[in-house]
Amino acid sequence: MSDITTINPTTGEEIKNYDYMSTDEVNKIVNASHNAFLEWRKVSHEERGRAIKSIGDKLMEYKEELSKL
Repeated sequence: MSDITTINPTTGEEIKNYDYMSTDEVNKIVNASHNAFLEWRKVSHEERGRAIKSIGDKLMEYKEELSKL
């Protein structure tokens, strides 16, 4: 049984159900995120900028589809 349900506020329709995570699962995710940050901060500003611009370009490429979400 799911513990969290997201609901479309306009229609009242259930969107998705999620189970609560255990403390161990949460800690693994937090640690993985922290480790990713420690690696990301070693990347030069120029390289980070290229990566972020690339993400922006993809978002713009799919803006119509994304706006419908």
